[in-house]
Amino acid sequence: AAPKNSGISAPTIAIGTLLLGRGAGTLAGLLLATTFDWSYRARTVQLDTLLALFETTAILAFWRIEAALRAAPGPPDREALGARRRNLVWMHVSLGLAVLAKGPVGWIIPLLAITAYLAWERRLRDVRGLLPLWGLAISLLPGVVWIASAVALGPPGFFHNAVVDNLFGRAVTGTSHAQPFLYYFEKFPPDLLPWLLLLPVTIWSARRTLAADAAPDERRAWRFLLAWIATSFLFFSLASGKRLRYLLTIEPAFALLFAATLRVWLPSSLRAPRVLAITGGVLGVGLLVGA
Repeated sequence: AAPKNSGISAPTIAIGTLLLGRGAGTLAGLLLATTFDWSYRARTVQLDTLLALFETTAILAFWRIEAALRAAPGPPDREALGARRRNLVWMHVSLGLAVLAKGPVGWIIPLLAITAYLAWERRLRDVRGLLPLWGLAISLLPGVVWIASAVALGPPGFFHNAVVDNLFGRAVTGTSHAQPFLYYFEKFPPDLLPWLLLLPVTIWSARRTLAADAAPDERRAWRFLLAWIATSFLFFSLASGKRLRYLLTIEPAFALLFAATLRVWLPSSLRAPRVLAITGGVLGVGLLVGA
């Protein structure tokens, strides 16, 4: 359980550090590791956990490109984030591994989040720069080669069973695990316990942070996290076949969002004497360890 949990908490912490600062990034990793569904699936052998790792690392590579655009020139800021081409390679390698793990969804979901965020920022034309031909070859060609080899070596009917029925049939016609559109709205929230209890405060913080007078970097971070969650949630809700573990890939985004919530909410809500603040902090750490 520990290697699987820490393996995906690490890129979550890295994304949070770039988006929100080191303290909030570390907090996001702790929130993710103590989320009910996440801690449970870290002890299971499922490709969805591996898919979540690759998708999260792809998003981390994208955000390193974004952060480098606004970093101060020269060492240590911009050089520490790496060259744009190196991060693009990293992003497409991660997308390619996600495709090999669970098919086209591993490529579609991260790019939907990135595209929605750039559209929200009125920078939709930047999507083309993230998808050079050599990048598409890295992210898509290995999956194409694998399925072509499997079809050539497999028994008759393999392509129909593996691709037509398993991928397109499940997503479009509901050949397996068919559920209504509102399935995730009803069933998914308990998977985020105990940190789901922060949701009312998160809604309040989102309204405050997305206001026009908020700091630009903070507003961009919230926009990206909300785009990441909304696109995945809508995509899987529109698909006919639904399983709760399909949304495992957005649980890092919720952990980051809840960490961002605490970063906004706590400084504006805590006005108690120091002794009470220290006591509350000790109790908070105790609750975190207990969770």
